[in-house]
Amino acid sequence: MSSTLLSRRDLRFLLYEWLDAPRLTERPRYAEHSRETFDDVLDLAERVAAEHFAPHNRAADTSEPTVEGGRVRTIPQVKAALDVFSRTGLLAATMDSSVGGMQLPHVVSAAAFGYLQAANVGTSAYPFLTVGNANLLLAHGSAAQVDTFVRPMVQGRFFGTMCLSEPQAGSSLADITTRAEPQDDGSHRLFGTKMWISGGDHELAENIVHLVLARIPGGPPGVKGISRSSCRRCWSAPTACPARATTWCWSASTTRWATGGPPTPCSTSARGCTGRTAGPGRSATWWGSPTRAWRRCST
Repeated sequence: MSSTLLSRRDLRFLLYEWLDAPRLTERPRYAEHSRETFDDVLDLAERVAAEHFAPHNRAADTSEPTVEGGRVRTIPQVKAALDVFSRTGLLAATMDSSVGGMQLPHVVSAAAFGYLQAANVGTSAYPFLTVGNANLLLAHGSAAQVDTFVRPMVQGRFFGTMCLSEPQAGSSLADITTRAEPQDDGSHRLFGTKMWISGGDHELAENIVHLVLARIPGGPPGVKGISRSSCRRCWSAPTACPARATTWCWSASTTRWATGGPPTPCSTSARGCTGRTAGPGRSATWWGSPTRAWRRCST
């Protein structure tokens, strides 16, 4: 198809003439691909963007998310578009085939995702946050965490976030105070408040996996004392969240770059929710700082 979202002529020039992306298929990881499969992916992304993301771009701008009965509500077109996107498999475009990925070169995936961002930057933020979340767990999580968190994200059943900033610290990560207290079973109990959490709460997926910066008591000051763990909104129910007793979104706002706030930035609090370390504590880094994650609720 031909849309006005991006110039396919320009994309072809960038991918095939300037960057010579087809040469990547000479590498074993990309051997099953060709220029034809690259074009198929671009066609698919363009079609989904034009038919499902672009039509509600204006509606999302004029109908901001709201908190109703303790739950964040967005316009129904957002979930409809994300359901379609989830079925395409594009969320796992660059990931290993062993977790359901396409093993596409990143440069081709980035070009495909450009269509979605051009169509609707707000709605596209949900799966793109999820991609970053899943990639971190693939790099540093255990096999059990990949099965528990990454596979459902690849399927579009779970979405992901990153929880860094705090009210008293802003984005000065050395000053965060959210703490993770070790438990006898190897998990951690998380206590603290985060703010500006894009995609922090919504009803667009079965679950939300949060990557949360937190401190383990006794650790060194500054960013060197921050670790990470993996959690999700619900601990026990596989398809629904039966309770939200330990973390919650108490306000939803909008962003300057996505008026109408489809990314639903939230201020969230945690009182003893459970998380598990993803990788060794105080070792790996994300955005220059070690990370930790929690689930939105526990049972």
